[in-house]
Amino acid sequence: MEFEIYLPCEPDWVCGPLLFFFGVLFSVGIIAFIWMIYKEYRRIQRKQKILKRRRQHYTTRKKSQSAQDKKTNKHK
Repeated sequence: MEFEIYLPCEPDWVCGPLLFFFGVLFSVGIIAFIWMIYKEYRRIQRKQKILKRRRQHYTTRKKSQSAQDKKTNKHK
C-alpha cells in the first residue's frame, strides 16, 4: 500500500529528503511519547508503593531476609 503525501516542491530531488526528514521526525516523536508514558507509569507505581508502605505500621512491615538471619544466628 502506497501513501501519497503532497509536498509542494518543484524538483523531485528535494521531495525525497524532505519526506525522509519528516518520517524521522515523526518516529522520534513517537519514541519520545512512549518514553514519557513509561516514565509516568514508573512514577505512579513508585508513588503507590510508598503510600502502601506508609499505611502500614512499621512493626508489621516485611523485614529483610538478612535481618531475620542475623536474629536467628544470635540465638543459636
